[in-house]
Amino acid sequence: MEPCNSLLDAWAELLLYPEHDHNLKVQSCIDLLEDENPDVHEMVVQYAVEISSLSLAELEELYIKTFDLNKSGTLDLGWHLFGEDYNRGLFLVKLRQYLQFLQIPETGELPDHVSQVLRILSRMSRDEANLFAWSCVIPSLEIIGEWIAEDNPHHRLIGGLIRLLRSRFEMPAGLEEPEMASSPYVELPIIQ
Repeated sequence: MEPCNSLLDAWAELLLYPEHDHNLKVQSCIDLLEDENPDVHEMVVQYAVEISSLSLAELEELYIKTFDLNKSGTLDLGWHLFGEDYNRGLFLVKLRQYLQFLQIPETGELPDHVSQVLRILSRMSRDEANLFAWSCVIPSLEIIGEWIAEDNPHHRLIGGLIRLLRSRFEMPAGLEEPEMASSPYVELPIIQ
């Protein structure tokens, strides 16, 4: 598995609802980032320090307050792209096709949850990944990042992920920043 796959898979695990092994997942990301990206590494280390005194129940409560109680913080990226629009349904179908095509096991999350999207992104061809990252993933994460208060430890995780994706994926020629998807077919080619 390429380092990108490993790192994005590890980050995907970090953004799932916290369980008893959350600190191990954080350490896995820290280890993978050590030589990869010092700025992002520091953000995850800072996150680890900030949550170190929280019990699992407190960490769960923080996760729910941050990502589940307000649509502005939802980790379902399609919501930020399309809202309640019909195109979100098409986007979900296309992502589900990618999950099946790439043999990525589905979880209890919707296909547009950032944890699933990161797994898809890490396995796409380079050109597809560049377009998908810059037209869908990064703009959605920026919206989430703007909503999360700076004193919230999750602000570091979302900010670090944005920096990581910006450093990993090239903005396609002709795409202006920030440009969000207007159609689910622009970013995700049809799988035969």
